Formats: sequence, C-alpha cells, structure tokens
Amino acid sequence: METYFKQFLYDLISIASTNPTSDKEDEAIACVEHYLSCAGIDYQHIVVDEARHRSCTIARISRSHLSATKRNSPTAKGALTFCGHIDVVPVSPDERLQWKTPPFTPTRRENKLFGRGTCDMKGGIAAVATAMRNATTNTSHFCEDITFLVTCDEEDRMTGVRALLRYIKPQYEGALIIAEPTNMQLMTASRGRSFARCTTYGKTAHGSQKNAIQQGNAILQMQHFLNQIANENFDHTNDNITGTSFWQPLSIRAGVEPGIIPDRCTCMIDTRLSLIDNCQNFESRLQSIAQNCAHRSAKNIDIDILDKREPWITSDDALHVKILRNIMAQPPNSQLLAQNTFLGSTDGNVLAMHGYKPVILGPGDLACAHRANEYVNLDDVERACQIYRELITRWCESS
Repeated sequence: METYFKQFLYDLISIASTNPTSDKEDEAIACVEHYLSCAGIDYQHIVVDEARHRSCTIARISRSHLSATKRNSPTAKGALTFCGHIDVVPVSPDERLQWKTPPFTPTRRENKLFGRGTCDMKGGIAAVATAMRNATTNTSHFCEDITFLVTCDEEDRMTGVRALLRYIKPQYEGALIIAEPTNMQLMTASRGRSFARCTTYGKTAHGSQKNAIQQGNAILQMQHFLNQIANENFDHTNDNITGTSFWQPLSIRAGVEPGIIPDRCTCMIDTRLSLIDNCQNFESRLQSIAQNCAHRSAKNIDIDILDKREPWITSDDALHVKILRNIMAQPPNSQLLAQNTFLGSTDGNVLAMHGYKPVILGPGDLACAHRANEYVNLDDVERACQIYRELITRWCESS
C-alpha cells in the first residue's frame, strides 16, 4: 500500500465524524476533497446543513481531460459513478469500554486496521479515492466521466445523497458502485428499508387513579398496537432469496414523569423489505393496523413515514456488472443468490429510485461494523483499490 494511500486512510479514520453526535462530517469531507485535489481531480462542494456542519462532494475525472475531438464524440455508456459516505455511528460509553484501542486512533495489528469507520466505510472511501488518483496518470483512456459521490448523513436520514440529486444526471450516470463492506463479494441486489414514527394518544391523570387506565393510557394504547404489529403475517412477501419482509420497534418514548399517566406515546417502527416488497405496501399495512386499533379504542394513531428506500436488483447484463465479474473471475449468475444480496440499506437504495443501476462491492465484513473493535483487512482495501482502478480502465476502453 502506497504511503499516501495509507496516510489518507489513517487521517480519515482519525476524524470522529459520528452521526448524529458530532459536527465533524464537514471535516471528513474536506479531508477527501484535499486528497483528490492534490492529484488535480476537480470537485464540487455541496453544503447540506450548515448548522450541523454537513456537506457532500462530487468529484469528477471528466471528459475535459481529452482533446476537443474526443470530448465531443458521441457516447452511449454514460458516466461510471462510485459512492460512499463519511459519517460513522457513535461509540456509546458502554461500547467504548469494550474497545481494546481508542476507537478514533487507527491501530494496526498484523494486517488488520482497527478503528470506528474502518469497515463502514472509510476503507471503501480510501480505496475509491486512491483508484481515481491513480487513474489520472493515464488520461488518454477517459472516454467518459468518472464520478465519485461522497455523502454525509447516510447512517441516519440520508439527507446527503438526497441533496446531491439536484446536481447529478441519473440517466447519464447510471452505472453505480457503492463501496460499502461486502467482504469483496459483488452484490447485485439489496433489501429495502422504510421506517415510521407511530404515535398513540391518551389522557393525563394522576398515577393513583385506577379508572384512568380505561380513560386512556397512551402506553397501553401503544402496547395493543404493537401486539397487532407482532401478529402481522409477511409470508406473501417471501422472495425465496432473502426471505420475507419484517418489521420491529426500535425505540419508544412516553410520559412526563413517573406520577402522571401519559397522554402520548411514540414508537419508531423499522421495516426491512424483501426484494418483491415495496415501501407503499409497508405504509398501507401500518395504516390498516392503526385504523383498526383506533376504531377499537376510539383514539387516533398517527403514522408518519420518515423514510422510503426501495429494494433493487441490477441485471447481470449491465456493463459494469459484466466488467466486474470478468475482473474478479466470477461467472454470471443464472439466478440471483442470497450471497449476492445486501441485507442492509445504502445510498444506493435512494439512487436506484432515480435511475441508477447500483452494485455494492467493498472491503470489510458488515458483521464487523457498528460494534466494538471494528476493523478492516488492509489487503482487502488494497485489492478493492486495484479492482476499482481496473474497472475505470476497462469501462473507458469498452465500446
């Protein structure tokens, strides 16, 4: 691994760009921009949320490197786009006690680099950025734009990638590589995700009043609602690859203080969608259960859909999939397999809804992410860089 490649990765991991608990996402974006600009790569800095120090960048190796004749020649492939995020999940006080090294001090042991974000996904960011830097040494191959979308806020509401939609051209920049951790396995499909804020209502009363339970304890209203959710049957969503869709509550809040019966209870419901399901079905199922519960209790349940990330599948016939399979010496799949399906959600779910054809390929094991002693294998980071570099070359050389 070249010294500048290694130093960039270490510098990036040292920035505690936690989401939503820090104001350092801008700092991480600036680190990427500096690294690319040192190689003469142009970028466009996009402010997403100035108050929260959030921004994104769009870096490009463009057709402007070519002569006017080549630059104006017709093209059908469009741009090749890479994408990755610089925000990382926080380290809780309890988790910090489990770390063997400081989480934001990159530490190498044998060939593993430990630190928050090494796996998810600063190793992938470093690999793409270095592949683009290395690609600039031979501009004669650039028949198309090579684009790198570097986003913020992927770990929460994905406001970063949504802000970038105003500045990109999905029809032209259709081929998309997400550098999320896949253990260097090519993923050509992804589950979807949607989540909602559900609110039940009651009536405040003194905690000593037994009849206030019947008059409306918002927690008990929520309990009934969650019981109905738990009984929902998802068999019809089985895609025979990843299984069925499922949902579960991930947080719940209620009450002013222990002596008062609460008049409001809020619960976040997270759903993971199978490849044949969609966000509208999730919303319809949730609204139907809420209406049935409201009819029973004569109290409304509010459902606010906070995010929609549709599942996606990219065909093996897509040019970037063919090239990657050739580079990695993988035969095309006769059918989609579970090991080629990403179980989480990424910026790719948003971009796929706007015309992109994503695949996911990156260093690191997703099972190591969001946990103590997160690490990435440095051989995988270097291998990812080599594959991305070769993809850029073959993409530009293909007819």
